[in-house]
Amino acid sequence: MIATLQVFGEPMALAPLTNAISSTWTPLMKVHRDAFTINDPYAAAATSVLIAAVTLVLSFGFLRLVQHRAFGQER
Repeated sequence: MIATLQVFGEPMALAPLTNAISSTWTPLMKVHRDAFTINDPYAAAATSVLIAAVTLVLSFGFLRLVQHRAFGQER
């Protein structure tokens, strides 16, 4: 969770200093822009739910892979 917030916080802090970082450089920056800059909470919410769903699927996939390797279970 901390690494995710750093991926949001660091580009947001550096964005005013350079033109190389757009407002949608990371998915969380897009959510922030949609919600607070262009005032579109529906797009922000949809993107947030999509990020959460992808994170859930990847987390369970990784957990299953680690358990399979750790305990030597057959599929």
